Amino acid sequence: MKKIMHVKSTSQFLGAENVVLQLAVNAAATGYEASVLVIWDEGDDRPELIARLEALNIPVHIVPAKSGFDRSVVAALKEVVRHKSIDILHSHGYREDVTVVMAGLGHLCVATNHLWKRNNWRLWLYSVADALAMRKIARLVAVSAPIVNDMRQLGLSAARISIISNGIDLPVVKTNQRAALREQLGVPQEAFCCVMVSSLTVEKGHCYALEGFAAIAGDYAHLYMVVVGDGPLLEPLQNLSAELGLTGRVIFAGRRSDIAQLLTAMDLFVLSSTIEGLPMAMLEAMAASLPLLA
Repeated sequence: MKKIMHVKSTSQFLGAENVVLQLAVNAAATGYEASVLVIWDEGDDRPELIARLEALNIPVHIVPAKSGFDRSVVAALKEVVRHKSIDILHSHGYREDVTVVMAGLGHLCVATNHLWKRNNWRLWLYSVADALAMRKIARLVAVSAPIVNDMRQLGLSAARISIISNGIDLPVVKTNQRAALREQLGVPQEAFCCVMVSSLTVEKGHCYALEGFAAIAGDYAHLYMVVVGDGPLLEPLQNLSAELGLTGRVIFAGRRSDIAQLLTAMDLFVLSSTIEGLPMAMLEAMAASLPLLA
């Protein structure tokens, strides 16, 4: 059985982390032995991805990093690949791709582009660095056709890129938790409740959803919204919600590990992103049979 090792730098459990988890969990069914090398920045909380992998008995190689491109991580990656006789690497991000190439292991690697965000000049530079690294990686994957177009604009050949859509295992959930979850969240039982699930970052467009909510809130007193996730825009979004008169109607629920269960207590999923690859949260909403506004 060939050995495949996923490479992921992580601090929060977001869409790309979920993809890595799904791929690792299902590898054996397709004839591969999977493990995951997690790059963990010193000073950050222990990544949730590690805990989830360990709970499923998937081998995890934890590599601490002192900076964005720590050369000790390159050395650690080379050693793990040698010691564990890894046949294939699968990297999931610009930092991971550059690390693989710096280790001279691009010929063993498949790199998935989940999304180049490019919200600022730093992220633009990262996307250029990633495109340069990808030239030395054996095979490339994009999660949707627009991602392929983006990659081609930075000089990558479409012939080397495969489109492989994200997917999820259909969750097994308890269907009788709606009332308890709503009480826990502070949502009235009779309310029509929208939900957003994502990191609280600019490209997710929460501000547009809140402004839209405010425009109709006066006409629909039973309308509520739960915002799930954390990130740098938490306080600004909380302030915007208050300025729009939505205090008590918009509930910021923070990070949750029970998303599949929580979705069963909601009535509508809202995705207001300005850019996406193929969002796992959307697939989870579809799996929960939620109507979707995107």
